[in-house]
Amino acid sequence: MANFPCNPMLYVPMGQHVEQGWLRPARCRVALGGEPPRRHEQYAIISLLPEPLQAQVPDLIRDVTEAIEDDFLVRVVSAFPSPLGLGLFQLESPVQRQVLLDASPIPFAHGHLTVQKHDEARNLRVCNCLRQCWVMFLAFPLDYQTLEFIKASVAPFGRLLHWYEGPNKSRVFSQCLVLSPERVPRSIVISQGSVLGGNGRSWSVPVFILGGHFPDAFPADEDPVPADGNPHPVHGQVQQGNINIEQHWHHDFVGAANAVQGDAGINNAQADVAAEDLAVPNDQLAGEGQNDGWPEWPDWMQEDGVADNMDMDNNVQDELQEQLQESISFDQSGSTAEYLRATGPDIALSIEDVLQGRYAPTSPPVEPAAADLKVQSLPCVAF
Repeated sequence: MANFPCNPMLYVPMGQHVEQGWLRPARCRVALGGEPPRRHEQYAIISLLPEPLQAQVPDLIRDVTEAIEDDFLVRVVSAFPSPLGLGLFQLESPVQRQVLLDASPIPFAHGHLTVQKHDEARNLRVCNCLRQCWVMFLAFPLDYQTLEFIKASVAPFGRLLHWYEGPNKSRVFSQCLVLSPERVPRSIVISQGSVLGGNGRSWSVPVFILGGHFPDAFPADEDPVPADGNPHPVHGQVQQGNINIEQHWHHDFVGAANAVQGDAGINNAQADVAAEDLAVPNDQLAGEGQNDGWPEWPDWMQEDGVADNMDMDNNVQDELQEQLQESISFDQSGSTAEYLRATGPDIALSIEDVLQGRYAPTSPPVEPAAADLKVQSLPCVAF
């Protein structure tokens, strides 16, 4: 819907007036079917910017008519005020209208003129039809079952595409392009009025949506020209594949190996031959138990599983290195400390021995290598 100002007083006949009120609805939609014949291609809407006052419109239409006839050598057949612009101008031919369309905008007085087609003015908007569906009317009045009346019944919510007239007169089966499924009523009231006393009759018609689809499903792109130049071969497209492979065979198997076999284009017999070529001979499998010159593990190690966790290349015992203790820490809660050595007997020292310089071990005599132990002198600390 397009919102724009409109003054009806320029178009009301003499002696008539506009009635306001009545709580009229803001808008009503009518969807017309088909393409109308193009019978007004010589009409154009000419607008003047800035917009003039209402009292100036008749004089400006005459001035614009004279200006375009003199400047562009066209002939204006008729010109009337229009709510879509300054006026609706009828030219002599569609060619003359195209001349003005190409020249738009046109300088005029203190503004400029814009020329538009009669159906492309400021009241034009985009309307999206959301669904194409089947609509069934039941108990439609028999005398009104004609194409014109069915189009009028569909117009408030969509466009009639096809009406399939069958022998069953209890229903009206039609295919429609609807603006939105929410706009399709559950019942329509067909009214027939009379000018004699204003009396009329009406019939209620149930309406049902049977199904449909969205109309924005575009077709696929065009196919490229085949390599052989023949887009319509006699026997159709030749399948590039192995005829020995059954169709959809991969649904009977599980695993990536089967899919790879199908991509390679080989059958089961060929796959078995390839597997045999890649298999390790039996004589090589018999020699896998040897340890490359290393002696066999003892039975007790094999039973405990030690041999399975040993690395033959790194099975070398590291040599132990003696590390000298550089300092001795005394526990503040006692008066003696024990020095546990990696090799040789332990050494037990008391505070009195340390203060008097006696470092002789209290354990049995030590080996010569342990007698050379050097102990760093400690500062006297009060406990």
